[in-house]
Amino acid sequence: MCKQILKRVLFFSFIITVFVSCGEMNTLFPSGTSNYRVSAYVNNKMIKDYSIIKNGDTIRPAFLNHISDDPDLTGLQVYIEDSSGNMVSEAINYSLPGRDSSENKGVLVTVNDLNKAFPVFSFPKDLKVGQYTLFFNVLGGKDVLHRSSQIVYYVSDLNFSIDDIRCYLPGVSEGPQLIPPGITILLEVAITSDEGLDPYIVWYNGEKQIGAGKLSEYYHHLLWTVPETTGFQAIKVEIFPFLADNKPAKDTKGIVKELSLPVSSKAVNPHSFGAEAGDAVYWYEFKGNLEPSKESRWNGAILVKTQENPPRWEPLSDVYGLVVGPDDAYDIPDFSVSLNNESDTEYDLHTLKIRFAPKNEGTLFQGSFKTAGSDVPSLNMEVLIEKEGLLLFIQNGSEVYQELISSDLLANKEFIITTLNFYSYKNEFSAYLELQKPLLSTKKIAIPYKGTLSGDGIFRFGAKHNKPKQEIVDENAQDLTSKDVAIIDEFFLELNRKNL
Repeated sequence: MCKQILKRVLFFSFIITVFVSCGEMNTLFPSGTSNYRVSAYVNNKMIKDYSIIKNGDTIRPAFLNHISDDPDLTGLQVYIEDSSGNMVSEAINYSLPGRDSSENKGVLVTVNDLNKAFPVFSFPKDLKVGQYTLFFNVLGGKDVLHRSSQIVYYVSDLNFSIDDIRCYLPGVSEGPQLIPPGITILLEVAITSDEGLDPYIVWYNGEKQIGAGKLSEYYHHLLWTVPETTGFQAIKVEIFPFLADNKPAKDTKGIVKELSLPVSSKAVNPHSFGAEAGDAVYWYEFKGNLEPSKESRWNGAILVKTQENPPRWEPLSDVYGLVVGPDDAYDIPDFSVSLNNESDTEYDLHTLKIRFAPKNEGTLFQGSFKTAGSDVPSLNMEVLIEKEGLLLFIQNGSEVYQELISSDLLANKEFIITTLNFYSYKNEFSAYLELQKPLLSTKKIAIPYKGTLSGDGIFRFGAKHNKPKQEIVDENAQDLTSKDVAIIDEFFLELNRKNL
């Protein structure tokens, strides 16, 4: 004999408490088919167009077609199951007066007309966040004339919404502008989501899906190459609070937001400082890829990521760039420059420019050179972002040299350009650092060395810095070993031969 237990009760505008028999709801009635069309409204939105339910949302079942002339129809039964098929609520039986069957266990709600609006109910207050299914059984006495269902996402009291959708171009921003055909832009959706949710994001161009993934996988950002066709391009993003399986449930609808992009052949391509400079040895514009902007005189190759995780791109102001740091470091393959050590009348000046937005303390970039005949780099130089400003740090064996440009970089967090000038002449390596906005400069560091300094070396964006640890440790200092250091928008290295 089945023991009676107290079940959760769906909350109406009036209070109902009821005891029912245990058992599987699917086995109470035989299944049937008909032309009945049943669904529900969530806060007056059709549930098939909005499948996200919060604590306190009102749910109103409804027949979507006219059924008043059906003599067999006696009512509608609604109940909720979790993703494992377990009932998590009492069944609600909406029934015409005197037509309810005593075998229909659950809460009885008498209605005078099945064509009119039914009383509303809400999900149980103690229900856990998750995916659930609303079942609708069209009743004819003790028989089920028709059964249908709708999957929903229950988020309880957690915040979940789309704030905005934006697009960003590579290069220097000149304010609002048309978008050139064929350019790679960065799409961004700003989501408000409480801890406990990992929203799933689906991107569309028109009706074509162009990307999908979880927020934890950084899919709130998406690189997309604009078609060559001019006109307006429709971008749509749809977000779901979580995934119960590996894709959104069938016939469910998340929160949707749209953006219209004006694409024109008259649009001005984003400006870059490299376009106005001299001969490029290395030039990367980071237009959504790791490729060199043009063929260098030596090895203008695709950057190599030192970790297995994919590249990350982030926006700032109106543009976007590549995120670098200890966990996102990139090497220029077979890096080589000309270090003229023999001439008495001239030397090769290397001017390295990088446009970046600082995020945290750490190494912006790092370069190492070997002396001829050695397999180990003997001279290392780094440019580091620090609380006090931008630091040029050079180490030759056990000797350390450093110069600081005092600047409140981390407070401003905007795109700026720094320039590193370096050259070698008669067994002396020299370097000095410049910073724009305003124009500031370090003193020149001149380092003597023995032997012949090779131009072959290593160049890396982002890295675990080689700066020696301070003797006095700040106990309140943050762990910077995995922090994002900067967003890089452009890198340019040119060579100019100078006379003494």
